[in-house]
Amino acid sequence: MKSEKLQNRGVALVTVLIIGLVVGLSLSGADFLGNNLAQAQVSSGLQVDFPSAGFNLNVGQTYTISWSGIDSSVYLTGFSIQLFRDEIAPPYTPPYLIVNIPKSSINQVSYNWTVPELSGGKYYIAITCATFCGPRYQALSSVFTIVNPIPTIKVLSPNGGETWEVGKTQFISWQVSDPTAPVGVYLSGFDEFGGTYIAETIVPGILGQQSSISWIVPSTVKPGKYLIRAVANPNDKTKSAEDSSDASFTITAPVAPDPPPSTQSIKVISPNGGETWEAGKTYPISWSGVKVGTVQILAHPWLSNLGNLSGFTHSVDTTRSYILIGNFANENTGSFSWSILNTALPGKYFIRLFCANSQCNDANNDDGDDSDLPFTIVAP
Repeated sequence: MKSEKLQNRGVALVTVLIIGLVVGLSLSGADFLGNNLAQAQVSSGLQVDFPSAGFNLNVGQTYTISWSGIDSSVYLTGFSIQLFRDEIAPPYTPPYLIVNIPKSSINQVSYNWTVPELSGGKYYIAITCATFCGPRYQALSSVFTIVNPIPTIKVLSPNGGETWEVGKTQFISWQVSDPTAPVGVYLSGFDEFGGTYIAETIVPGILGQQSSISWIVPSTVKPGKYLIRAVANPNDKTKSAEDSSDASFTITAPVAPDPPPSTQSIKVISPNGGETWEAGKTYPISWSGVKVGTVQILAHPWLSNLGNLSGFTHSVDTTRSYILIGNFANENTGSFSWSILNTALPGKYFIRLFCANSQCNDANNDDGDDSDLPFTIVAP
């Protein structure tokens, strides 16, 4: 059975060589037909030592093809090393020329060969004369296998349990064994039956030596549970490999931003009119609105009501001095306990507040408020 198979491979080899002659491959037509007929009668011990039977050769890796039995006393114009698919019946795949060894290197017994991008399968090596010297001076290797290896890939992050917010930048990372393999990264959602589907193509293909990307979660992604799916060689199903997050992570709707600082005008709450406060005692002053920045509190002698119930509503009695109660910056809490001095002149007053910095809503930084009506300070 083995000799019959080798005989069939020899027939296939001769057939392919004849096809190569017709289509103009590297074999020389005239010499092939007869210049070395005498050499065809030479019995040769030429044999291929490696690759050996059952050996696997990986695409992209380098191996040493070796042979023995070259008779240097026999005139040769050189020889060729070719790769053939192990095919028993036509149509036969044309051979792949590995190398032509010239006469000057006739004693060479090995050649380092990097396996090119070939489809996986069974192959054998043939060593033949560069010019025709008959089937007795050729050698076939045992059948071996060329393997087009599939890379491995692993999603590192996110790997389960994370929470991502729409609109925020997140980082995705992975590892792939083949740095030349392109990698596609996808967002996988869950359907109603528990299966997954591609909800978003994050990147269709990126070189494997890049092992992470940053991604802004788009507004088109609905809140829910998701996985990250990474695929090596996404456009070549024969060599593709994939991995997904070990467990799901959560994408949430964008969180509403914090409201801007209040632009409500500052407003006096107390005293706001009608109160009677005694000199020498302590009373609370309070206000609402801006709670940051600098607030100045004055007690102005009241003269009359201007009739405007927003902002500064009173005119000042300039014959009497105002009382500076205080300036409050970082400690501004919206309230202050005012101890009225015994020397305060009795009469009607109103509280006037100034918000005196850029935290106020007034572009002129002079936003303020008066008590709605005057209050009275009396002697102790």
